[in-house]
Amino acid sequence: MTIQAPYTNWEPVPLISITDFCLRSQDRQEPDWLEEMREDKLCRQSCLDVRDLDEGELNRYNNTKKAYRTEILKEWPQTLIDSLMPYKKAHIINGKQLQDYIECEKYDLA
Repeated sequence: MTIQAPYTNWEPVPLISITDFCLRSQDRQEPDWLEEMREDKLCRQSCLDVRDLDEGELNRYNNTKKAYRTEILKEWPQTLIDSLMPYKKAHIINGKQLQDYIECEKYDLA
């Protein structure tokens, strides 16, 4: 999905996912999952890239990443809204849809 507007000089600019927005707004860096998996001996030491993982290792990688991103989405809303909104009683357009998105597990977050 992209956006085109005067502030993008009418050039299409890709939108970031809500998870990436949460990570960026909280100055978080996602861990290096491959490095953590190598340290925990969950994958071969020779794996330097996701493409090097076998099927079982790739499943563990994706599950770990998805669990991390799900936790981010559970904890961010109130903290983020409080920190970014200058007003205590801010109204969020489509707030119900945002809450439904957060609570819904049918979206692939990996």
